[in-house]
Amino acid sequence: MSTWDDNERYWRDPETDHWGYPRRKWVDDPLKGWYEEKNAEITQAVADYIKEHNESLIMKSVIDRFDGHYNFLSNFYPDPVTYGPITYRTAEHAYQTAKFLDSKVRQVIITAKTPGAAKKFGRSFPMRSDWEKVKVKVMEDVLAAKFSNPILREKLLDTGDSELIEGNTWGDRYWGVCGGSGENVLGKLLMKLREHLRAIHRPAPMPELPEPNVKEEVKAEAKESSIYPTTDENGNISSSSSMVPMGDGGSGSGQSA
Repeated sequence: MSTWDDNERYWRDPETDHWGYPRRKWVDDPLKGWYEEKNAEITQAVADYIKEHNESLIMKSVIDRFDGHYNFLSNFYPDPVTYGPITYRTAEHAYQTAKFLDSKVRQVIITAKTPGAAKKFGRSFPMRSDWEKVKVKVMEDVLAAKFSNPILREKLLDTGDSELIEGNTWGDRYWGVCGGSGENVLGKLLMKLREHLRAIHRPAPMPELPEPNVKEEVKAEAKESSIYPTTDENGNISSSSSMVPMGDGGSGSGQSA
Protein backbone atom coordinates (compact mmCIF):
# COMPACT_ATOMS: atom_id res chain seq x y z
CA MET A 1 0.00 0.00 0.00
CA SER A 2 1.20 3.51 -0.79
CA THR A 3 1.99 5.74 2.16
CA TRP A 4 2.39 9.50 2.57
CA ASP A 5 5.90 10.61 3.44
CA ASP A 6 5.64 13.89 5.41
CA ASN A 7 9.35 14.55 5.19
CA GLU A 8 9.62 14.27 1.43
CA ARG A 9 6.08 15.35 0.49
CA TYR A 10 5.28 12.69 -2.05
CA TRP A 11 3.57 9.36 -2.26
CA ARG A 12 5.99 6.51 -1.70
CA ASP A 13 5.10 3.30 -3.50
CA PRO A 14 6.48 0.09 -2.06
CA GLU A 15 7.58 -0.87 -5.52
CA THR A 16 11.11 0.03 -6.51
CA ASP A 17 12.60 0.97 -9.86
CA HIS A 18 15.25 -1.02 -11.62
CA TRP A 19 17.95 0.78 -9.62
CA GLY A 20 16.40 -0.39 -6.38
CA TYR A 21 15.08 3.05 -5.39
CA PRO A 22 11.46 3.52 -4.27
CA ARG A 23 9.20 4.75 -7.01
CA ARG A 24 7.91 8.26 -6.36
CA LYS A 25 4.57 9.58 -7.43
CA TRP A 26 4.34 13.36 -7.14
CA VAL A 27 1.06 14.78 -5.95
CA ASP A 28 -0.25 18.07 -7.40
CA ASP A 29 0.00 20.90 -4.92
CA PRO A 30 -3.51 22.28 -4.27
CA LEU A 31 -2.02 25.79 -4.09
CA LYS A 32 -0.13 25.43 -7.35
CA GLY A 33 -2.66 27.50 -9.31
CA TRP A 34 -2.64 30.25 -6.70
CA TYR A 35 1.18 30.36 -6.72
CA GLU A 36 1.29 30.60 -10.51
CA GLU A 37 -1.29 33.39 -10.54
CA LYS A 38 0.55 35.41 -7.89
CA ASN A 39 3.88 34.82 -9.60
CA ALA A 40 2.45 36.16 -12.86
CA GLU A 41 1.15 39.25 -11.05
CA ILE A 42 4.50 39.89 -9.39
CA THR A 43 6.38 39.36 -12.65
CA GLN A 44 4.13 41.86 -14.42
CA ALA A 45 4.47 44.39 -11.60
CA VAL A 46 8.26 44.14 -11.75
CA ALA A 47 8.21 44.50 -15.54
CA ASP A 48 6.00 47.60 -15.27
CA TYR A 49 8.30 49.13 -12.67
CA ILE A 50 11.42 48.50 -14.76
CA LYS A 51 9.74 50.01 -17.82
CA GLU A 52 8.67 53.12 -15.89
CA HIS A 53 12.08 53.44 -14.23
CA ASN A 54 13.95 53.15 -17.50
CA GLU A 55 11.70 55.71 -19.16
CA SER A 56 12.37 58.14 -16.32
CA LEU A 57 16.11 57.77 -16.86
CA ILE A 58 16.04 58.57 -20.56
CA MET A 59 18.22 61.63 -21.02
CA LYS A 60 16.07 63.95 -23.07
CA SER A 61 17.90 66.74 -24.84
CA VAL A 62 15.11 69.13 -23.79
CA ILE A 63 12.75 68.83 -20.84
CA ASP A 64 10.02 71.31 -21.71
CA ARG A 65 7.33 70.40 -19.18
CA PHE A 66 7.70 70.15 -15.42
CA ASP A 67 5.18 67.35 -15.03
CA GLY A 68 5.05 63.55 -15.20
CA HIS A 69 8.52 62.16 -14.49
CA TYR A 70 9.79 65.71 -14.12
CA ASN A 71 7.12 67.13 -11.82
CA PHE A 72 9.76 67.49 -9.10
CA LEU A 73 11.12 70.48 -11.06
CA SER A 74 7.90 72.39 -10.46
CA ASN A 75 7.57 74.75 -7.51
CA PHE A 76 4.19 73.13 -6.91
CA TYR A 77 5.88 69.79 -6.15
CA PRO A 78 4.52 68.58 -2.76
CA ASP A 79 7.70 68.47 -0.70
CA PRO A 80 8.44 70.58 2.42
CA VAL A 81 11.02 73.34 1.95
CA THR A 82 12.88 74.94 4.84
CA TYR A 83 13.65 78.51 3.85
CA GLY A 84 15.00 80.68 6.63
CA PRO A 85 13.50 79.75 10.00
CA ILE A 86 10.26 78.40 8.51
CA THR A 87 9.41 75.10 6.84
CA TYR A 88 6.86 75.63 4.06
CA ARG A 89 4.59 73.11 2.41
CA THR A 90 6.10 73.72 -1.03
CA ALA A 91 8.65 75.92 -2.77
CA GLU A 92 5.74 77.99 -4.09
CA HIS A 93 4.60 78.75 -0.54
CA ALA A 94 8.13 79.91 0.34
CA TYR A 95 8.47 82.12 -2.73
CA GLN A 96 5.04 83.75 -2.43
CA THR A 97 5.49 84.42 1.29
CA ALA A 98 8.76 86.25 0.61
CA LYS A 99 6.84 88.91 -1.35
CA PHE A 100 5.53 90.41 1.87
CA LEU A 101 6.89 91.85 5.10
CA ASP A 102 3.55 92.05 6.93
CA SER A 103 3.38 89.10 9.34
CA LYS A 104 -0.39 88.70 8.98
CA VAL A 105 -0.23 88.48 5.21
CA ARG A 106 2.70 86.10 5.41
CA GLN A 107 0.75 83.84 7.76
CA VAL A 108 -2.17 83.68 5.32
CA ILE A 109 0.14 82.39 2.60
CA ILE A 110 2.09 80.03 4.87
CA THR A 111 -1.12 78.30 5.93
CA ALA A 112 -2.56 78.07 2.40
CA LYS A 113 -3.64 74.49 1.78
CA THR A 114 -2.29 74.25 -1.77
CA PRO A 115 0.50 75.90 -3.78
CA GLY A 116 -2.16 77.20 -6.13
CA ALA A 117 -3.88 78.96 -3.25
CA ALA A 118 -0.53 80.37 -2.07
CA LYS A 119 0.09 81.77 -5.55
CA LYS A 120 -3.38 83.33 -5.62
CA PHE A 121 -2.85 84.98 -2.22
CA GLY A 122 0.54 86.21 -3.41
CA ARG A 123 -1.26 88.33 -6.00
CA SER A 124 -3.91 89.65 -3.65
CA PHE A 125 -1.88 91.99 -1.41
CA PRO A 126 0.51 94.90 -1.98
CA MET A 127 4.05 93.55 -2.31
CA ARG A 128 7.23 94.87 -0.71
CA SER A 129 8.72 97.85 -2.57
CA ASP A 130 11.98 96.14 -3.55
CA TRP A 131 10.40 92.92 -4.81
CA GLU A 132 11.29 93.35 -8.49
CA LYS A 133 14.93 93.78 -7.51
CA VAL A 134 15.16 90.77 -5.23
CA LYS A 135 12.70 88.25 -6.68
CA VAL A 136 15.26 86.35 -8.79
CA LYS A 137 17.64 86.02 -5.82
CA VAL A 138 14.74 84.84 -3.66
CA MET A 139 13.81 82.21 -6.22
CA GLU A 140 17.44 81.09 -6.45
CA ASP A 141 17.61 80.69 -2.66
CA VAL A 142 14.28 78.85 -2.50
CA LEU A 143 15.45 76.39 -5.17
CA ALA A 144 18.71 75.81 -3.30
CA ALA A 145 16.71 75.05 -0.15
CA LYS A 146 14.36 72.72 -2.04
CA PHE A 147 17.12 70.70 -3.71
CA SER A 148 19.10 70.32 -0.52
CA ASN A 149 16.82 67.30 -0.16
CA PRO A 150 19.16 64.42 -1.26
CA ILE A 151 16.40 62.63 -3.18
CA LEU A 152 15.40 65.70 -5.18
CA ARG A 153 19.05 66.63 -5.66
CA GLU A 154 19.79 63.27 -7.28
CA LYS A 155 16.74 63.59 -9.50
CA LEU A 156 17.91 67.00 -10.67
CA LEU A 157 21.42 65.67 -11.35
CA ASP A 158 19.95 62.73 -13.26
CA THR A 159 18.58 65.16 -15.86
CA GLY A 160 22.17 65.29 -17.13
CA ASP A 161 22.76 68.07 -19.62
CA SER A 162 19.14 68.36 -20.73
CA GLU A 163 17.87 71.87 -21.28
CA LEU A 164 15.23 72.63 -18.66
CA ILE A 165 12.31 74.72 -19.92
CA GLU A 166 9.34 75.59 -17.77
CA GLY A 167 6.77 75.21 -20.51
CA ASN A 168 3.30 76.40 -19.54
CA THR A 169 -0.09 77.27 -20.92
CA TRP A 170 -1.01 80.08 -18.52
CA GLY A 171 0.99 82.83 -20.20
CA ASP A 172 4.05 83.03 -17.95
CA ARG A 173 6.80 84.22 -20.28
CA TYR A 174 9.12 85.44 -17.54
CA TRP A 175 9.72 82.37 -15.41
CA GLY A 176 8.92 80.02 -18.27
CA VAL A 177 7.97 79.68 -21.91
CA CYS A 178 4.47 79.89 -23.35
CA GLY A 179 3.56 79.51 -27.00
CA GLY A 180 7.21 79.10 -27.97
CA SER A 181 8.47 82.34 -26.40
CA GLY A 182 9.65 83.36 -22.96
CA GLU A 183 12.71 84.15 -20.85
CA ASN A 184 12.61 80.83 -18.99
CA VAL A 185 14.23 82.31 -15.87
CA LEU A 186 13.14 79.39 -13.69
CA GLY A 187 14.63 76.85 -16.09
CA LYS A 188 17.89 78.78 -16.24
CA LEU A 189 18.12 78.95 -12.44
CA LEU A 190 17.56 75.20 -12.22
CA MET A 191 20.32 74.51 -14.76
CA LYS A 192 22.67 76.85 -12.89
CA LEU A 193 21.91 75.05 -9.62
CA ARG A 194 22.42 71.67 -11.33
CA GLU A 195 25.91 72.66 -12.45
CA HIS A 196 26.75 73.82 -8.92
CA LEU A 197 25.51 70.58 -7.36
CA ARG A 198 27.25 68.46 -9.98
CA ALA A 199 30.62 70.04 -9.18
CA ILE A 200 30.14 69.13 -5.51
CA HIS A 201 28.42 65.74 -5.64
CA ARG A 202 29.45 64.36 -9.03
CA PRO A 203 32.85 65.82 -9.88
CA ALA A 204 34.45 64.72 -13.14
CA PRO A 205 37.00 61.92 -12.60
CA MET A 206 40.67 62.81 -12.88
CA PRO A 207 42.19 61.68 -16.19
CA GLU A 208 44.51 58.70 -15.91
CA LEU A 209 48.12 59.57 -16.68
CA PRO A 210 50.20 57.00 -18.55
CA GLU A 211 52.79 55.23 -16.43
CA PRO A 212 56.36 56.26 -17.29
CA ASN A 213 58.33 53.69 -19.25
CA VAL A 214 61.47 53.61 -17.13
CA LYS A 215 63.14 51.03 -19.35
CA GLU A 216 62.88 53.20 -22.45
CA GLU A 217 64.06 56.27 -20.56
CA VAL A 218 67.18 54.43 -19.37
CA LYS A 219 67.94 53.28 -22.91
CA ALA A 220 67.56 56.82 -24.20
CA GLU A 221 69.95 58.15 -21.57
CA ALA A 222 72.45 55.38 -22.38
CA LYS A 223 72.48 56.29 -26.06
CA GLU A 224 73.20 59.90 -25.25
CA SER A 225 76.13 59.00 -23.00
CA SER A 226 79.53 58.13 -24.53
CA ILE A 227 80.49 55.77 -21.69
CA TYR A 228 77.90 53.16 -22.67
CA PRO A 229 78.06 51.10 -25.87
CA THR A 230 75.07 51.03 -28.21
CA THR A 231 73.55 47.67 -29.00
CA ASP A 232 71.50 46.33 -31.86
CA GLU A 233 68.17 44.48 -31.59
CA ASN A 234 69.95 41.24 -30.68
CA GLY A 235 71.91 42.83 -27.87
CA ASN A 236 75.25 42.85 -29.72
CA ILE A 237 77.54 45.83 -29.26
CA SER A 238 77.45 48.01 -32.31
CA SER A 239 80.75 48.51 -34.16
CA SER A 240 80.07 52.20 -34.25
CA SER A 241 80.17 52.43 -30.46
CA SER A 242 82.96 54.54 -29.09
CA MET A 243 84.24 52.86 -25.94
CA VAL A 244 86.46 54.75 -23.55
CA PRO A 245 89.62 52.63 -23.04
CA MET A 246 90.44 51.63 -19.50
CA GLY A 247 93.92 51.11 -18.09
CA ASP A 248 97.26 52.94 -18.39
CA GLY A 249 96.98 56.36 -19.88
CA GLY A 250 93.23 56.25 -19.90
CA SER A 251 91.18 58.66 -17.88
CA GLY A 252 89.71 55.62 -16.24
CA SER A 253 93.03 54.82 -14.51
CA GLY A 254 92.25 57.06 -11.66
CA GLN A 255 95.44 59.09 -12.26
CA SER A 256 95.73 62.63 -13.49
CA ALA A 257 97.30 63.15 -16.93
